[in-house]
Amino acid sequence: MVGHTCDAQTDIAIIGGGPVGVMLALALLGDSRRVILLESRGTRTTISRPLALSYGSWQLLERVHAWGTFPATPIEAIHVSQRGGFGRLTMTAAEAGVLALGHVVDYMQLSETLREAFVRRRGQVLDEATVIRVQSDAIADGTTTLVYEQANATRVLNARLVVLADGGNIEGIAPPKTVPYGQSAITAAVRTSLPHDNTAYERFTVDGPLALLPFGAGPGDFALVWTVPEDKSEPLRQMDDQAFLQALDAAYGTRLGAFVSATRRQCFPLALRYHAQPPAPGVIAVGNAAQTLHPVAGQGLNLGLRDAWELAQLIRNTVELNAIELTRRFHTQRRVDRSTMVAATHGLVDRKS
Repeated sequence: MVGHTCDAQTDIAIIGGGPVGVMLALALLGDSRRVILLESRGTRTTISRPLALSYGSWQLLERVHAWGTFPATPIEAIHVSQRGGFGRLTMTAAEAGVLALGHVVDYMQLSETLREAFVRRRGQVLDEATVIRVQSDAIADGTTTLVYEQANATRVLNARLVVLADGGNIEGIAPPKTVPYGQSAITAAVRTSLPHDNTAYERFTVDGPLALLPFGAGPGDFALVWTVPEDKSEPLRQMDDQAFLQALDAAYGTRLGAFVSATRRQCFPLALRYHAQPPAPGVIAVGNAAQTLHPVAGQGLNLGLRDAWELAQLIRNTVELNAIELTRRFHTQRRVDRSTMVAATHGLVDRKS
């Protein structure tokens, strides 16, 4: 590291340029306060990461004028079943009186579209800015200092409010509580011999929940999220395509015909991570920085977008930007929604067929 910039000032600093961080920044546009978004990522990843957006998230993105600007596959029905069990649960958009129960989108396309909208509306982004330390003086003088690295220099930013929208090891930020599940999620793009008809499928198997989200150009194209015990994940990932498809057929069954193709598999260890208290005095955590859920039911991003929207409304309705008071009010306001979703997804993980 060489060089050191002079201190800069902002009202609100948002750490993390993923969908939740940028959603918050977009929702704050038009407010009189200055917002700076810090994003550590420097290059675009080519790995597709499909996510399910709920009907409520669709409405929130419309409110910030971002919906309709990126590809989205509508979910017109949700089918939930249990391998080896009787009965099923089916929900349809028609029954709910809506056009779609949700949509499947690609994480990177969503992130980049939201970011482009923020920049186009003259929002300020610091790219390749990796925050290494947070020093909170919110109690003493109402400011928090961020130390970050950018362009081979160590830089300093003082903010009246810091919002943590992305995880990572940052000095001064308390680590989240972690509950390992002993499971991993295998993800891939797969194709079935029968069409999806814009239906999302969730099946509870002996090894764990298996989700199929309609996503892709073909009528039988799905995004797969398959939860298995950790000791089974690597053998499944390394199988040749035919062996993997046979294993998938055996786990899911024949409702969608046969699985006929699969892309390269990715594997991610799973754990519940959450902050029971603010990660630092006067610092607010949202999205995955506040709680990382099990992927069953696909509610992590939706919960994070609600975090961002409600925090933006709280800030906009606050005359004095007092970080300690805002943190207290935000955590009180979001407690029920967050604890309900954590309990719901955590409780589903142990279901067996």
